[in-house]
Amino acid sequence: MALEPNHPDALYLLGQGLLKRGDSVGAIARWRRVIEINPDHAEALYNLSRLLTKSDPEEANRLQARFETLQRNQHITDRAQTLGNFALASAAARDWPQAIAQLKEGLQLCGDCSALPLLRKDLGLIYCRSGT
Repeated sequence: MALEPNHPDALYLLGQGLLKRGDSVGAIARWRRVIEINPDHAEALYNLSRLLTKSDPEEANRLQARFETLQRNQHITDRAQTLGNFALASAAARDWPQAIAQLKEGLQLCGDCSALPLLRKDLGLIYCRSGT
């Protein structure tokens, strides 16, 4: 904390420690700061929503909805990356049609997920290597 006072993971862990000591107000403050720094910090969103369930149910519901959206998006990204990995294995086996189909499926599933640039790059490379 002394070196990087705004490090989101350090602040999150500090909040965890404060909660274990019974300082829920301190934990809430740290986790709110984490979310200010990194709005996609899943652990902070989840724990803050749980802690605020009784004192501020409206905010707890908003945070829970953000957490669930983040989880859904991560699941999509994970599935798209898995399809990309399968495509690379198919390409290594020189099964170009399968590799291309898997990458196209990954691109369709991904939409604008964080795996998009890599899927596009791999599809371009596989098109080049396959001669299609």
